[in-house]
Amino acid sequence: MSRYLLRVLCRYGLATWLGALHAACGVYMGEPIRLFPEKHKDGGIPESEACDLAKTLVSGRVETTVGVTGAELYDLAATHYSAPLTWLRGGNTQLHLELSDINVYSVDATRNIEYDRWVETPKCADHALIEAALGLRTDDGKLDEHLGRISFVAYDDYEAHGSVEIARDALVGAYQSSARGAQCFESLKVRLLIARDGLHGTLGEVVQNGACDDPVERPIEELASARWGKRANNYGD
Repeated sequence: MSRYLLRVLCRYGLATWLGALHAACGVYMGEPIRLFPEKHKDGGIPESEACDLAKTLVSGRVETTVGVTGAELYDLAATHYSAPLTWLRGGNTQLHLELSDINVYSVDATRNIEYDRWVETPKCADHALIEAALGLRTDDGKLDEHLGRISFVAYDDYEAHGSVEIARDALVGAYQSSARGAQCFESLKVRLLIARDGLHGTLGEVVQNGACDDPVERPIEELASARWGKRANNYGD
């Protein structure tokens, strides 16, 4: 069995198991997802306080720390992605993603000996990083977003994933929040997986349980809003 086939089988075996776990737990529109202080960046990469991250720009046949070349990851990022999107309050549309101004980095991650580590501190992991400008739109006009920079973490040439928050006042499309009453819609959390098998991901509304002009800091929760792709919820983040 080839290494590539073995990798695919392992990937989808894990995806199936995690997908079943997600279905058992269930996250539906209007059901809150608790937001805890993040201990690591998107993709499980430890924060720079725990790890020293050294980025090196790569291109062409130059390999990253995970063995894939700059050209392979550039090709992954430069693909035009499109996928059917399901709004969890009802309705469907087509989502389109395009990346531009793409840079690929090889990242060496070494332990910061001055950081006070504890048992749950993730290990430092070498990885590749794709940084690019993001265009994200839907055919129904609810999303028409253009962001100057997003980062995707990659461990191979098959997929890369990342996330970004778009503040309420920065949204360009006609998106309407589900926040009601004494709730304040603060931002839209976009989780993305670009992969050789297509585009996957979710949208979540970051909502404060209090009026937007309330000077008191209130609890924050996330409400599921949309999903796309077969692996929408089982790739980490």
